[in-house]
Amino acid sequence: MDIRLIAFDLDGTLLRSDKSISPRTMQALLAARERGVLLVPSTGRLLRSLPEPLLDKSLTRYHILVNGAQVYDSFEDKTLLREELTPQQAMCMLHFLKSRNVLRGVYIDGLGHMSREDFSEIEAVAATPATATLMRRSYQADENLEELTQNAASIQKIIAFFRNPSEKQPVLREIAADFPGYAVSSSLGNNIEINAKYATKGNALRFLCRQLGIYPAQCMAFGDGTNDHSMLRAAGLGVAMGNASEEVQSCADEVTQTNDEDGVAQMIERVLGL
Repeated sequence: MDIRLIAFDLDGTLLRSDKSISPRTMQALLAARERGVLLVPSTGRLLRSLPEPLLDKSLTRYHILVNGAQVYDSFEDKTLLREELTPQQAMCMLHFLKSRNVLRGVYIDGLGHMSREDFSEIEAVAATPATATLMRRSYQADENLEELTQNAASIQKIIAFFRNPSEKQPVLREIAADFPGYAVSSSLGNNIEINAKYATKGNALRFLCRQLGIYPAQCMAFGDGTNDHSMLRAAGLGVAMGNASEEVQSCADEVTQTNDEDGVAQMIERVLGL
């Protein structure tokens, strides 16, 4: 295959469970870059929450962030695409989530926000200490989440972490029935992420391809969560991780090994003949 761009999710995909990049995976990325392949982190995270190696401009120039709400060019320090919620949309969703058993977070202008009460409970909903550390780095505690949201120009994403993961599916069904016009996905077993309708990784990948003169058929994409569905479908070669759910694997062209077994590296090595 003529692969010119590799887009990859981070958590549960490129990164191991301890949030590190394995030496083998880093070597595969470097080898792909040496061959002229563009490497594009494609994540629900904010730019400030990316692992340090992926901020190296010699390795990655373009970033798909916040599930496609932002496409960022690090060379130009410029946002190429924004797809964000209005304050009214965000307030409607925050009000709905307030009565559910969740911690609520809001992404605004590259920074995550939580109420002080929710911020103090991060360890209770984080699956691992590494996830808790990441969350504490991604969010700041604020006095009034609703007031902050209402006064923002636009909102990149709303996220909910369930104290009881079994309550996630019923809430997803409620949102699907009562809140059309949002893009709703999940990156963890106990979270849901709410973006603007067209803020998806797939739409962002197609946009970036148009900007760069690359066909989506020349892209390989990796993911493990439902927020990766659209990207796996948009790419010429969509690869699900071995640790992805059956739902995610079913929409991929291929399934590789798990994130703790260098699944991304194994597929890059095979497809590029490394």
